[in-house]
Amino acid sequence: MNTSKCFIRTINTVLLGLTFAWLGSVDTVRAQSGVWTAKGPAGQEVLALAIDPLTPTTLYAGTRTGGVFKSIDAGENWTAINTGLTSAYIGELVIDPSTPSTLYGRSNGIVKSVDGGSTWTAANNGIAEPERGSLTALAIDPSVPATLYVGTQGALYKTTDGGNNWSLAGMLRPISALAIDPQNSTVYAATHLNGPPKIRKSIDGGATWSVTALDRHMVYSLAIDPEVPTTLYAGACSLDSNRCGVVKSLDGGDSWTDIPDGIPAEDVRALAIDPQTPSTIYAGVSNLGYEGFGVFKSTDGGGSWAAINEGLTNNLDVAALAVDPVNPTIVYAATKSGGVFSRTGDLERFTLTVGTTGDGAGTVSSSPSGIDCGPDCSELYANGSSVTLTAAPSVGSVFTGWNGCDEVSGMTCTVTVAAEASVTAKFDLQRFDLTVAKSGIGRGAVTSSPAGIACGSDCSDSYVNGATVTLTATPALGSIFTGWSGCDAVSGSRCTVVMTGERSVNASFVGIPIGIGLAKFP
Repeated sequence: MNTSKCFIRTINTVLLGLTFAWLGSVDTVRAQSGVWTAKGPAGQEVLALAIDPLTPTTLYAGTRTGGVFKSIDAGENWTAINTGLTSAYIGELVIDPSTPSTLYGRSNGIVKSVDGGSTWTAANNGIAEPERGSLTALAIDPSVPATLYVGTQGALYKTTDGGNNWSLAGMLRPISALAIDPQNSTVYAATHLNGPPKIRKSIDGGATWSVTALDRHMVYSLAIDPEVPTTLYAGACSLDSNRCGVVKSLDGGDSWTDIPDGIPAEDVRALAIDPQTPSTIYAGVSNLGYEGFGVFKSTDGGGSWAAINEGLTNNLDVAALAVDPVNPTIVYAATKSGGVFSRTGDLERFTLTVGTTGDGAGTVSSSPSGIDCGPDCSELYANGSSVTLTAAPSVGSVFTGWNGCDEVSGMTCTVTVAAEASVTAKFDLQRFDLTVAKSGIGRGAVTSSPAGIACGSDCSDSYVNGATVTLTATPALGSIFTGWSGCDAVSGSRCTVVMTGERSVNASFVGIPIGIGLAKFP
């Protein structure tokens, strides 16, 4: 199965909230100690894998001579589902991420099922008859899943109606791999022959193409980071150095890193990204009959790699990889001589839960993604993951502090996940100070409603943004109240203030003259 396709499938689901099989993310570097277990289907050379994004225990396997097999129990049992197929060869499978009962297969022509594989029909209208038997790559647009691209040994075709009709997509070159940006539908196509092999890019649905900076590399697989889709990975071999491995671009193909050490100098025909932290990547090496076969894992975005092959039978040619979208410690490998294998890593995951307190409102988001609190206030993270939480107060509220963090910097909280953990963000309603001053030669008191000011002794208090405060002036014996200043409204001895900022008012009192001396009587 072509990796680029697998990758595209995964991206589709991730972006639509339906995490897909081949994409993922885990940024924690841990020991690679999981063991692979053979799952079947027995005796089959498996070329393609796909996972139902809504029910990830449902798997589909495309084979070289046995058609399509389906498992509804994570690979423990398989059933052939070949009704309507005219060829037993299935080189690739992709799933509609919004309607997972719809599948497409790359066979001797395109085949389509709308009932979870129970029946299949041909979907080749518009693809030249001689090219139907030389299909090389298949991809579905994650954001517009009725749009698919298929590469052949001589051209690229596109459909915008779910395979009912196909037309040429602006390139008459052999295609070895495809990938589609899940956010803006940019298409990447690896080409070979008719000149040095290159990766080409289209931002207008295949109408026009530009050449990326990766030149003279034979590309067997492509993958796109689901969270930052300008980050690309390619399984490639350099024609100049004869080195093979995984190269990476951080800028949509404008520049590429060198091939790192850690992967044997063989074809990387499968790539898969863990859907929860895309710095963890799996690479499948196609190297039948030689040392260095199997699956390799990177936990630093492709900078370094380690073999994870315990339990894989010798001489297994890895054709496809898939990551469980719900529990990404489970990885599946399709092999050409041993069927499907599964591996459950030993990386523990713990729940991080966010709570909010205070009389205000606000939200908390996380990096890596997973928490959006608001509606989603907990997420599973790999043991050892560093999670940064960011608080954002709502209008009329202020953020006042964290509780339960390992580190705090302003509105961000950092937690290193090593067990079940919970943190709390406090949001309070925004408040402003109201200050009362008194002037004049008289005496008197000012009180407030709502309570808080009793001036006399307490001449200021804070009030919630938008609150209406009524102040009442009461002159002392021998004084009279003469007026307010600074109020929004005045009615006799009452002053009304609407708190939309810091405020101050003044109450004026004057004394009443009292006669001096005693009256004399005759």
